[in-house]
Amino acid sequence: MDSPHRLGDSRVPLHWELVPSDNGITFRHRTQPVVVEAVKDRDENRDWNRPWLLRCRERANEASHTREIGRVTTEVDAVCALFDWMECIDDRIERTNGAPVNSWDAGAETFERGRPTPWRPEPQNG
Repeated sequence: MDSPHRLGDSRVPLHWELVPSDNGITFRHRTQPVVVEAVKDRDENRDWNRPWLLRCRERANEASHTREIGRVTTEVDAVCALFDWMECIDDRIERTNGAPVNSWDAGAETFERGRPTPWRPEPQNG
C-alpha cells in the first residue's frame, strides 16, 4: 500500500480529503463537520505494540470533543482502519439522509457496525 502521504485524490473516498499533518494521517469530510485521524503516539507511556492512535474530532476545533476509537500497530493498518471508518460514516450519512455528523456520532457506535478488518477481527465462537 502506498504511504498515505502519496495517496492521490483518486485513492481517497469521494466525500473526504487528505489533510496535511505533521503527526499522522488526517482526513476531513467535505460536507460534514468531522475529521478522522491516525496519530503516531509519541508519549513515553504509550502502548509500544500499537503506537497509532485512531481518533475522531470536530473539523473546526482541534481541541473539541476528540473521541479515541482504538489503536493499531502499523501505518498501513492505520490507513486501512481510516478508510473503513470513512466508509462507515458515509453509510451513516446516507442512511440518515444527510443528517449532520459530529465526533460522537462518528465514533465507536458508527464504526463498530463496520465489517471486520485485520486490526478488528470477527469475534471467535467459544
